[in-house]
Amino acid sequence: MYKFVAAACLAAIAAGSADAQIVNVTYTGTVTSGYDYAGDFGWFNSDLSGAPIVARFQFDTSKGVVSTGSEFSFIYGGPGEGTQSPALNASLTVNGYTVRFVGSEFGEILSEENYGYSSQFSQANDIMHYLMATVSIYADGPFGSPTFTYDGDLSGADTAGAFYDGNGGGASLQFTSTHLTIRPAAAPEPASWAMMLGGFGLVGGMMRRRRKGAVSFG
Repeated sequence: MYKFVAAACLAAIAAGSADAQIVNVTYTGTVTSGYDYAGDFGWFNSDLSGAPIVARFQFDTSKGVVSTGSEFSFIYGGPGEGTQSPALNASLTVNGYTVRFVGSEFGEILSEENYGYSSQFSQANDIMHYLMATVSIYADGPFGSPTFTYDGDLSGADTAGAFYDGNGGGASLQFTSTHLTIRPAAAPEPASWAMMLGGFGLVGGMMRRRRKGAVSFG
């Protein structure tokens, strides 16, 4: 029983540590130009210009090639690079329709702040899809580099984004972003871990009592 609880505690600690490495990145904006040839986002051969978009990335900043300094964090990789891709998943939503990536052949996240110039860059692709979004602004420290945290509007910033779907000549578009959110994934609260471990202990205790109270015939 005690060994079980101890193992659960270690697993909880490990999971909390892993969660701290996960970063969620969300760009919100508008399509500047592009067509949806295969109907990924609604109608076949439709002009997507002016449509609202949400580009989402999730990165594991412990994977791939990691290079960090006092003013930058640069993480990239994939099987083609001989490493794990830091991009766990990605998706693009246009007009309420979402295309989700399956796996990740390559991923990259960059946070840079140097000489009054700051930028964020995110990229992910699987076998059929490519998604990229970037933002840069001439100001000191708007992105909190290299901590990968930011939440705000992008007025005055230079932004760009692109999405390509190679599945039978699917959608191809470019977009600009008006809002950017970069947040480490929240680790479970200590109280949540305590409740979980308490539940494990209760289940273990019940199983132990059942074994003691078992009756054998024969």
